[in-house]
Amino acid sequence: MARRLGTGRPSVLVFHSSACQVCSSLRPDLDREAERGLDVLRLDTDCQGWAPEVLHYGVEKVPCLVLLDRRGRALARSEGPRTREAMVSCLGAMAETAREL
Repeated sequence: MARRLGTGRPSVLVFHSSACQVCSSLRPDLDREAERGLDVLRLDTDCQGWAPEVLHYGVEKVPCLVLLDRRGRALARSEGPRTREAMVSCLGAMAETAREL
């Protein structure tokens, strides 16, 4: 059973892998959004402990971003695979939505 990952604030789950070049290239953008106050929760799919969450959120490819509301419910999810530019755009849109919630 998947754990509830909500933080009480809107947040973005980032499913990633250390072997994924696009995932690695997103680090500065994720850090910048975290510095701006967005809760960024990074889940390394190389760790089997996250398997229930991978299944729960329907993650098939990494990177995958999932926007959560204050209660931890998924509002939006990126589709993969995508380019770095597309993922940065998706992250920006999710961050803007999170600030409006």
